[in-house]
Amino acid sequence: MSEKRNLISNFLSLSVLQVLSNVTSLITVPYLARTIGVENFGKITFALSIVTYFKCIVEWGFKYTAVRDIAQNRENPIIVSEIISKVICASILLLLLAFALLVVIVYTIPFLYEERKIIFITALILPGCIIQPDWLFQAMEKMKYITLMNIISRILFTVLIFFIIKQSDDYIYEPLLQSCSLIIPASLSLIYAIKMFKLNIQVVPLRESLKMIKDGFPVFLVQFMPTVYNNFSIILLGALKGQVAVGIFSCAYKLIGISEQLANVVSRTFFPFLARRMDKHDVYSRILSVFSIAVSLVLLFGADLIVELFFSPEYYDAKRVLRILSFGPFFLFLRSVYGINGLVLLRKEKIYSNIILCSSVVGMVISIISVPVLGADGVAITLSLTWSIMGIVSYCQYKKYRSGYE
Repeated sequence: MSEKRNLISNFLSLSVLQVLSNVTSLITVPYLARTIGVENFGKITFALSIVTYFKCIVEWGFKYTAVRDIAQNRENPIIVSEIISKVICASILLLLLAFALLVVIVYTIPFLYEERKIIFITALILPGCIIQPDWLFQAMEKMKYITLMNIISRILFTVLIFFIIKQSDDYIYEPLLQSCSLIIPASLSLIYAIKMFKLNIQVVPLRESLKMIKDGFPVFLVQFMPTVYNNFSIILLGALKGQVAVGIFSCAYKLIGISEQLANVVSRTFFPFLARRMDKHDVYSRILSVFSIAVSLVLLFGADLIVELFFSPEYYDAKRVLRILSFGPFFLFLRSVYGINGLVLLRKEKIYSNIILCSSVVGMVISIISVPVLGADGVAITLSLTWSIMGIVSYCQYKKYRSGYE
């Protein structure tokens, strides 16, 4: 299969999966919001904000460093097996660390202890992060083989939401269903991948796992620091303004999340291709820029209609939040195009890591100032400003180092 056909096939596979994910989200999110109420809807988002920190620890940026390394050695099953073995063993070590830290933190901080039940249930997604082999299929540019499994998972999750969650107290089952819909297909997909690519997964020495963790640290920072300022703002909002405010914010943020997921689909599709063909980056960047501007304009001018269409009146305060966040898709795509799919592929991970680190510190400062005063609007302002800094600086640095690369 030619590079062009392979790229199109992977893009279509991920696009079909993402379209289905977006459609199911547009079905389940409004239903959940109406059924469990704004406060419990906020609790789900609050718990996920806590657990996402530990999800970043378990994943450690391997989805990018391992994809890059496998994409460049995918014709050699021995090297591919070594990389996967190191990733899995390193991830298991990080999982143990993540669970230990989570238990200590939850039992130490009073307002987290109050929500410990839903936090620990939400944390069941962490083991699934180790065995989910999407990044392997991505590196091998064989995404169509995993698309069907994920489609079945999404449909099953959607159906179970309507069958199991019938009243406000049932909100506790949502993260449990999310975990099951991740772990079961991930296990089957990993088994299939081992057979398909003829892999030999082995336990590697501890020093090699630790070296893998050390080498992946710059990319880990790139993935972790946005989570710090992003989720810190949500946690601060819940602690100061209550779970109702978190529910209002999450209503708008989930709509932005759809565009963010789309950015991830495009990034993941082109990452292994651009790892071999950086000469195509300019075409890729022009297409994504036009598309992201269009998405931002739709959200800006259609905020009122979108919120009224999908949510009940108790969520109407989210209209203003959505308008503030509407420029997010453009800057998120900018960060993706020139950061992850630009600087990282130029092996300038440390430069990109520093951009993310500094931007995230600025974001936390803005959050501390704005959230106590403006509530959900303050979180939206924090994210919008931080996204813009990351996107613009990534663009400038990419242009600087790309000229030297050429």
